[in-house]
Amino acid sequence: MMTDDRLVAVETGREHHGIGGLSTIAWLTPAALLVLILGIVSLIIAPPVIMAPWDVFILLDGGWRIVNGQVPHSDFYTPIGPLVYWLSGLGIYAAGTSLKGISVGILLFFAVIMPWAMLVLFRKLPAPLAFLSTLFIALLVLAVRPLGYSSSVTTYAMIYNRYGWVLISVLMVQLFLHDQSGKSNRAIFDAISAGILLALLFLCKISFFVMGGAAVALACFGRQELRRGLWMIVASFLAFCLIVAAVSGLDPVAYLRDLSAAGKSQSVSLRFIWLKNSLEANILPTLLLVGCWLALIVARYRQGEMPFARAVHFSVIFWVIVASAMVLTVGNASEGSNVPLLPIAAIILLVQSWRSSPSTFVPFEKRRMAAFPLVAAFGPILLLIANVAARDALSIINAYTADPMRSEVNFADTFEATRLSDFTIPRSSNWATAYSRAGAVPARTNEGFGLLRQHISPDSHLVVLALTDPFSFALNLKPSKGAPLWWDLGISFSRTVYPKPDTVFANADFVIYPLNFSQGGCCEETVTVLLDIYRDYLKSHFTPVGTSEHWMLLKRRPD
Repeated sequence: MMTDDRLVAVETGREHHGIGGLSTIAWLTPAALLVLILGIVSLIIAPPVIMAPWDVFILLDGGWRIVNGQVPHSDFYTPIGPLVYWLSGLGIYAAGTSLKGISVGILLFFAVIMPWAMLVLFRKLPAPLAFLSTLFIALLVLAVRPLGYSSSVTTYAMIYNRYGWVLISVLMVQLFLHDQSGKSNRAIFDAISAGILLALLFLCKISFFVMGGAAVALACFGRQELRRGLWMIVASFLAFCLIVAAVSGLDPVAYLRDLSAAGKSQSVSLRFIWLKNSLEANILPTLLLVGCWLALIVARYRQGEMPFARAVHFSVIFWVIVASAMVLTVGNASEGSNVPLLPIAAIILLVQSWRSSPSTFVPFEKRRMAAFPLVAAFGPILLLIANVAARDALSIINAYTADPMRSEVNFADTFEATRLSDFTIPRSSNWATAYSRAGAVPARTNEGFGLLRQHISPDSHLVVLALTDPFSFALNLKPSKGAPLWWDLGISFSRTVYPKPDTVFANADFVIYPLNFSQGGCCEETVTVLLDIYRDYLKSHFTPVGTSEHWMLLKRRPD
């Protein structure tokens, strides 16, 4: 497993034919053009028709809080890192107060990460693989579906998981592959870039950060130049985090406190169920990965083309990346067989095996035999890429083709709020949301608007005891402070771990919660438990002032 200077020299000193010069430019140019086209298409269709509005109001509320100067983890509680809400806030600030702001936030991330990813990919991978990987990463950022779902389920739900997969995919390529050019400063770039990527993972989602940190440790064990540059990884990580904290006001202690509360709230049994489901869903991808490993490592070792130490070294890296991907699915709901890190693991193994193949100075017959496992492994790798990227591409196509339907009569009910005028949910959509099927969300939300407009004033602060707050952004209300951004039983709180009522309702003038859940809803228990937890406080400090078929509104009692 240990890698000395001689092993590094074997992997980095070999000339990689057809990689540099015009070959690289010939692949880099169309890759850059396709990335640009994808970005433009995504901007044109933004925001897409939303078939399943699960997390959309969470993103709007989180971004609205950022626009209003609130600081994640200090002014509101969330078990997810602040990155996704900062991007939503920047998008709303740039595009205006509408759903398009969420799309623009995603495009801002796209504009930053894609040049960075392309720089890493075209430094580390053969040009054709770098081209494929660039498109894979671009689609991973821009796709408008949750991983694991059909391409027809257009939504922004769980976009933070896509950010995490993108960042950790780039990090893995950077850590476990040497530069093709063999430049003397490659370790400096790798170390600084890895530190910043780790910082972004920390700000995105803690589970991705943990796996990224483990990858850094493994890479330092195998790459001497990274071991020497470990201080640069740590320094760039700390420097980036400190700069972000200084600019944003983020309190790292408050962030860690929220993560601790979320960890105590979450159901271990639910995580094991997700892991079991993920393992079952990934039987075929796992078989493809085993096939790649047998062709690229076992077959070549048995043919005497790869030393045992190197075969073990590459195998450990490969299976650690695969295991990390499966562990990450435990914290990500319903991704099924769409695990983006699996094709990245196979690509890394392919490049490692290719670079250790016989040089041009060995007989042609031996070079042909060495090339056969590489060619055999390329098919499974394409299938692994297509398993994710094909659905991602189709989701963008579906969003593009559905866009003209917005103007059709009876296609969708509209939200009775100007800020949600571009938020379109088809009446025919039967996806279960928190409290109703998707097609009924506008009517149910409009009912809440009507109730609130009878009682609130522009300076009112509202707390919503539901999955999230769909009202403050839409009605231009200043967000309340102290309450969680979203409530999900067994994920963000539990019957025994929850924020104190004095914190949740600190500056709340009104409290609203849903009633009469329809058969299409999924989160009735969350509201039931919230009312059980806070019932005594609500009775003492608030009084009912209005009700409708689906909402109850409370107002704070005068002191």
